[in-house]
Amino acid sequence: MGSWFRAGRGDSVRPPRHRSHGTAKTGWRLSRPRFLPLAVAVVVLGSLIATSTTQRASAATAAFTAIGDAQVREASPTTTYGTTTALRVDAGSDPDVETYLRFTVAGLSGSIQSATLRLYVTSSTVDGPAVFTTADTWDEATITWSNRTARAGSGVDDKGSVPSGAWVDFNVASLVSGSGTYNFVLAGMSSDGIDLQSREATNKPQLVITTAAATDTEVPSDPTNLSATPASATRVDLSWTASNDNVGVTGYEIYRGGSLLATIGAVTIYADQSVAAGTSYSYQVKALDAANNRSDFSNAASATTPAVPPITTFTATADSYVQESKSTSNYGTSSTLRVDAGPAVETYLRFSVTGISGSIQSAMLRLSVGNDGTSNGPAVYATDGSWSESAITWTNRPARIGASVDDKGVVAKNAWVAFDVTSLVADAGPVNLVVAGTSTDGVQFGSREAADKPQLVITTATAPDGEAPSDPANLIASPTSATRVDLSWDPSNDNVAVTAYEIYRGGSL
Repeated sequence: MGSWFRAGRGDSVRPPRHRSHGTAKTGWRLSRPRFLPLAVAVVVLGSLIATSTTQRASAATAAFTAIGDAQVREASPTTTYGTTTALRVDAGSDPDVETYLRFTVAGLSGSIQSATLRLYVTSSTVDGPAVFTTADTWDEATITWSNRTARAGSGVDDKGSVPSGAWVDFNVASLVSGSGTYNFVLAGMSSDGIDLQSREATNKPQLVITTAAATDTEVPSDPTNLSATPASATRVDLSWTASNDNVGVTGYEIYRGGSLLATIGAVTIYADQSVAAGTSYSYQVKALDAANNRSDFSNAASATTPAVPPITTFTATADSYVQESKSTSNYGTSSTLRVDAGPAVETYLRFSVTGISGSIQSAMLRLSVGNDGTSNGPAVYATDGSWSESAITWTNRPARIGASVDDKGVVAKNAWVAFDVTSLVADAGPVNLVVAGTSTDGVQFGSREAADKPQLVITTATAPDGEAPSDPANLIASPTSATRVDLSWDPSNDNVAVTAYEIYRGGSL
């Protein structure tokens, strides 16, 4: 298939086999998959991707739309209404109106649990109709009041109040016995009529049938090849080979340390995000079917989560804003900081980074936003340390250094906003930053004189990781419908941890 893939950051413990899929449309009928050529690539980078595996359930529901419908009117006894978008029922002292419907039911298996005639109401009634059976001798194009076939038997599910703009359901289980053609008559029991949509309208009449298979006593096969991979300090990813069942696997039970941890659907991947850092765990899995039959335990799999990387938070040691319109004014003691681009207002911040060990993994500038958020936020630049909080003004401010980082879009008011300044923080020592606007929609932050002071949050690693993950292998693309392709591949390995995968289609991410 001309596909290619490469790995990013990886893991030394064998991670689970991964599956990814597109979006599938749902409905009463399944369309046949259309097999299309597809070039797909996978690159390791982020969290695991999972998809559910559809299994055959012990009960099935199918909906059949009407193949014929018409109303007949006593006041117009020779007129046909087979092509109108409306159906009607009326009785009592008014001229009667009745509605005829025909459905063809096919492909059922198992005993019928329920049969529901569903009709969409366009005008309400306080006393709704009942449903009768009739012979198959009428035709949608020719039926009139004069030639209509007679009702058979007694009516079922005689309705009371029925609202407008909603579906009304009639229980017709006593009138439906299996596959075949069914003819119904809706006849009123009162002079309060009701209007419905026909099969020529948007909301077509439906006959919804649920069937049940025979009692299932066979247990699923045991899950196999369970593996547990520590994806982070607070997450262990599990994967296993799916179980088989005579009817269908409906879910799995996840056990940790011998105790039930979670019950999930028919997927073969699970992320345990209730783990603690630097801790060992043991897992097993059982399979379930719709009759609540359980398999025996899978093999046991163990994993040890890594320790949490050191995180250190520094508060600003100096900050101030400078204002173009007041070029010689100093605002070093203000409890607020501000950024704007018209007229220009910039914010300067200084942090003293000390006491960290290991390489810097990330550095985040966190600022508390005031009552005026922005639809187009500022960016952050480096600058030198030649300014002081008590003397800096627009006139004597130091220049920005290099390109901006993390130019923000919308910034919500009364919340914290975080800027990724990792590229501007190389090591321990003073860090000087400028926050400058890229639009005329200004924003206000709390200064170090405020309750929520500016922060520089640094995450370090004890040793740098320069080893790339292994390549993902055995990539498979399977078209499961006209609008969905399922992907799967063998996991990559890494000396630290596989954290995610990148999906490429046609060479593009």
